[in-house]
Amino acid sequence: MRVIGRLTLLWAALIVAVSVNAGTLHPDLRAKMNSSSDGEFIRILITLEEQADFNTLMAATTGLSKQEARTLVVGHLKELANSTQREIREYLEAQKNLGRVKELRSVWIANIMYGLATPEVIRTLDEFPGIANVSWDPQRYLLFHERPNEVHPPNNPPTDEIAWGIADINADDVWGMGYTGAGIIVGMIDTGVNYNHVDLADHMWNGGPQYPNHGWDFHNNDNDPMDDGSAFMGGHGTHTAGSVASDGTGRFAVRRCS
Repeated sequence: MRVIGRLTLLWAALIVAVSVNAGTLHPDLRAKMNSSSDGEFIRILITLEEQADFNTLMAATTGLSKQEARTLVVGHLKELANSTQREIREYLEAQKNLGRVKELRSVWIANIMYGLATPEVIRTLDEFPGIANVSWDPQRYLLFHERPNEVHPPNNPPTDEIAWGIADINADDVWGMGYTGAGIIVGMIDTGVNYNHVDLADHMWNGGPQYPNHGWDFHNNDNDPMDDGSAFMGGHGTHTAGSVASDGTGRFAVRRCS
């Protein structure tokens, strides 16, 4: 009863008037639509305006057990998604029956929807209230052998120096401001790291005699955190370490073939 009561109060605190402004189509999506045929399916991501308020959720779950808090938060997020997405979902389901939408999915944890739709359908979404943004969601390939035709957003064409994904998050702009990460130590908690990798070898923390291999292996309980695949998802740690600290010598993360 305590959780139900708090959920009712939570809803009262989170009721927000829906904006009368129409949802906006991201410039990259508009560019993609302009270069697509009428019947082509474009992968899109729809973000709803109304989102759960973090501070309100924190206040509502104060003093609750972990299970009670989870029940309250999950219940709220699902109900928020169901109520705010209903009109859009009904429209897209109707278009799906007409063959103009496919692979429609809802993600309640972030109040977003995604799928593939034709340019005609996407244009009508610009008229729906309650949509914060509709963006192009091109399919990403993480492994070399999965990239037969690498896709790049219109404003971020491939280059020999900076991977389009790096430019997509404006990391190169931050570097240009002088924030290079020099002198900063970043601790990685993952599957270990291949500290001999050509992209990383010159950027590893010097742990001195106590940590000669730059860290500690909590899985094997020794001072050799080599990413040898003995832990779950071996290799992932080297990948994430490359995203943080590689220099692109071997085209590991910074360059195009990341």
